[in-house]
Amino acid sequence: MGRSLPAVALALLACLATLAAPALAHDVNHLSADPQVSADGTVVLESAYATSDGFVVLYRGWDGRSGEVVGVTPFSASRVDVTEVPVGVDDAAWDAVDGNATVTAVLYADTDDDGTFDPATDDPQVSFGRVTQATFDVARGEAPAYVSAAGLGAQRSAGEVTVREAALADPGHLVLSLSEGGEPGRTLGHVSLDAGTHEDLRVELDRSFLASQNDTFAVFATVYADDGDGVLDADDRPVRANGSLVATRFSVRPSEGPTDGTPTPALVNTPTATETPTSTDRPTTPTATETRTPTAEDGAGFGLVVTLAALVALAVALGWNRR
Repeated sequence: MGRSLPAVALALLACLATLAAPALAHDVNHLSADPQVSADGTVVLESAYATSDGFVVLYRGWDGRSGEVVGVTPFSASRVDVTEVPVGVDDAAWDAVDGNATVTAVLYADTDDDGTFDPATDDPQVSFGRVTQATFDVARGEAPAYVSAAGLGAQRSAGEVTVREAALADPGHLVLSLSEGGEPGRTLGHVSLDAGTHEDLRVELDRSFLASQNDTFAVFATVYADDGDGVLDADDRPVRANGSLVATRFSVRPSEGPTDGTPTPALVNTPTATETPTSTDRPTTPTATETRTPTAEDGAGFGLVVTLAALVALAVALGWNRR
């Protein structure tokens, strides 16, 4: 009378495997990077994810297929998004940089499995049919300047947000501003910082603005240099690299609960390596381009896997109860 317990369990497991395979096999490689200032040729990728062991390769003059290789750094496959990834420009190439440069980071697989990058035998890793890459501007400076906050999902906030890392060459400010038409607009909050690298910065948002929001909105986090008075005002100017803002853009989702400072999927902040004033100086949009795609854990497939696993457990439990 009906199927036996083993038959039901096997049917559910077969369905589980069928649904799980596309989620786990999806192309989810990605890189993201923003304009920044470097003191020694080291650039910081905001986040990276690879499905195969390989390399992050830095190019100048990248045309979509080739260019001048100016740096290679090994990068391992990971089950989570890796953030704040340092990648070095070769000394000779960095010495040739006069002020500013545009760099493209490309994610490669170690196709021939020899542990050495060779563009003739190693293939670029792809995301949904496209080469995984990020193009961004870099400027020479006496100390690094960059900001890293974006993740694979919106950051929940009940009053503040967390910026994972920010570096300033001189005392200044980290300014949060609303993305309006793809450009930094209304100032939502800021924190003043000394020169140096700062981690896990919590920045208070404009409470009246946050209370008026019912959906996810985008925010720019921009590095500003102070004019010497220690107060954010119209005389302070955003730091730029080759004309582009040293900034990043990320999403925020209003929340009634406590702020946790992490993106909704909670899959970032796992590094492997080593804080807009008034409309008198509204900065322009950063020119960095990037490829961002969700990981397998961030899709519907993962939820289906969990659901079906629970059904299998329930079927087994009911079987024992009947005995």
